[in-house]
Amino acid sequence: MKASILKYKNRKILAQESSRNQGSYQDAKDIAILFSADKEEKLESALFLKKMLEADRKEVNIYLYTGKQIKEHPDSRAADFQRFSNQSFGILGNVIDDGLREFCERPFDYLFHLDIEPSIFSRYVLASSKAQCRMGIHNKNMEPYYDFMIKHKADDDLKRITEQLLEYAKMLT
Repeated sequence: MKASILKYKNRKILAQESSRNQGSYQDAKDIAILFSADKEEKLESALFLKKMLEADRKEVNIYLYTGKQIKEHPDSRAADFQRFSNQSFGILGNVIDDGLREFCERPFDYLFHLDIEPSIFSRYVLASSKAQCRMGIHNKNMEPYYDFMIKHKADDDLKRITEQLLEYAKMLT
């Protein structure tokens, strides 16, 4: 039931969405990374992207979707990441986790999303995010959620796709 309500809410949010005031990467200060904890390569790509962004003097916030329950990531390098799960949402699809609500309401300059097939919960976070520019990996079903997407091939390395997302972000002015 919760997933069905979130699908409805996602469509409603995306239909109401106004244009975003996207600024340049050079002027950006506050950047978010969102990904699911289902594959090790996503963690590696998120850490790589964080390192590159911090080298450009950006403040980086990482939010990790952990599935049915909020749990620790087995890799200690993810210890400082904020987390959310299916339990971060009430039975009617409302966000009941204060940290997740703050993340969605924060006007990040950029939000990088590293999932190709995100959960309905991650989709809700993307749809409701106040980020000025949401960037992700191309998926036909995800087109309404992003301001910029990068195409990929099935055998593309996620780290390389992440590098390309950052390269294109730096070109945006």
